[in-house]
Amino acid sequence: MVNYTWSHSQDNASDDQAYIGVAPTAYLDPMVDYGDSDNDVRHVVAGAVTYQIPAPADSGAGRALLGGWSIDGLFNARSATPVYILGGTVSSGGVLWSPRPNVVPGVPVYLYGSQYPGGLRINPAAFSNPGSTQGNLARNSIRGFGAWQVDLAVHRQFQLTKAVNLQLRGEVFNVLN
Repeated sequence: MVNYTWSHSQDNASDDQAYIGVAPTAYLDPMVDYGDSDNDVRHVVAGAVTYQIPAPADSGAGRALLGGWSIDGLFNARSATPVYILGGTVSSGGVLWSPRPNVVPGVPVYLYGSQYPGGLRINPAAFSNPGSTQGNLARNSIRGFGAWQVDLAVHRQFQLTKAVNLQLRGEVFNVLN
């Protein structure tokens, strides 16, 4: 079984939490925050396979010991989610809020190298503090890091009665990490 999903979600507030103070409406048009949703994952691929290991053809001890075994494999991968970058907390008109920073022209947003976990890092030098105004970085325009995972399972099915089965199972999650 294999499944692929493409999606794109946009809004101007992905949830109703107030952990990031919003700018007073006297200073900011709410449509300035229109962009990719916090939960915008563009690509998702999932796959699963089950293989039932054939039992020996004889009906004796070999079939009793080696019959009923299966192997399962699962694969999941997704593209990166957005990262909401803030320029700090400021007070305007008696209200605390957190503007987005300005983008520094010519400075790369990502740094690549073996010294970074996963070989990639967001470059803090690519952004500057906008002061008490909203910066020019669009909401959720920077992406974090995608993820993928492979899980494996081996199991044996025992038929205790005609209606009752017992399964012995061993599983390994994220086997390549």
